[in-house]
Amino acid sequence: MACSVPGDGGLVLFGTGFAHVQASGISEQDLLVLIESLKERVAELEAKVEGAGAATQIEQRVSQIEENLQKQEEASQNDFRVYWRDSLRLETPDKKFQLRIGGRIHNDFYWYDQGMDTKILPGTSRAAGYMGDSQDGAQFRRARIYLSGTVYDNIEFKMQYDFAGGNANFRDVYMAMHGLPVGTLTVGQFKEPFSLEELVSSNNITFLERALPTATFAPSRSTGVMLNNSHFDDRITWAAGFFRHNTDAFGTSLDDDSGWNATARITGLPWYEEGGVSYSIWGLAIATRTPIARFGIGLVPNQVGRSAISIRGIRLRAVTFERTISTCGPSRPRDSTDPSRCRVNT
Repeated sequence: MACSVPGDGGLVLFGTGFAHVQASGISEQDLLVLIESLKERVAELEAKVEGAGAATQIEQRVSQIEENLQKQEEASQNDFRVYWRDSLRLETPDKKFQLRIGGRIHNDFYWYDQGMDTKILPGTSRAAGYMGDSQDGAQFRRARIYLSGTVYDNIEFKMQYDFAGGNANFRDVYMAMHGLPVGTLTVGQFKEPFSLEELVSSNNITFLERALPTATFAPSRSTGVMLNNSHFDDRITWAAGFFRHNTDAFGTSLDDDSGWNATARITGLPWYEEGGVSYSIWGLAIATRTPIARFGIGLVPNQVGRSAISIRGIRLRAVTFERTISTCGPSRPRDSTDPSRCRVNT
């Protein structure tokens, strides 16, 4: 026994173990190697246990993060995302609520180089109101602001006001419901479905003003109700509605004799090729005006008067010129409403 101090329990135990090792044929060096291997194995097992605990903690942390994200997503369903795309836009993540805020400013400046032949009535030597002296100047043709949007995907609204004339005149003020079996129902003040040029926004027309035939014959905005729809991938569209006659700048029509007007429009796209490079579109529109026939002439001293003829389905406007005589006398008494003027004889 390799032990120099008998009676020492530790050494006796070692000596006994060593004797057992010697008896089993394992050297001391092999025993040391085995011990080191066991130590490494224990360290590996401890690392795995710690790793399993860390993995569990990571999984718990990921689950907590996912739960928080889900709660934030549910809470943000009614939050608006604000961005700019040709106007200020706000929308919820599910796009059920969308808002647009925009407007337009059209400022006109004009200068005239006018000949005397347009200022003076033919056959006279006085500026008697043939066309008058057109003045240079500037004006705000349009100064508009609007709020529009959709609610629950199928309810559309728009409120547009024009301040160019000094008042907050109505332009488009309506609500529309989409997805009905017959199409879209629109109620309020909006453009009647008649002229393509009139229906195009003033931001996108080719010239500063619309063509004279459009301004003369085509109805514009009126208060009413309209149905419209499209078919065959929008190759065919139609719209029809009833509108109050003589609607004022605020969408009001309070007149028992005014009645209702009917307007309808249908369009077709029979030919469409190369992504819109080549196409042909056809349309037909009809509008009835009430009363059935009406004729009126307005004469204003030293100004251009206007006469209007309204026949069912047709609206005509004409310019009338007035001849005024500046010398007052028995045959031309002074105007009772304006003593500085003579009564107009034409």
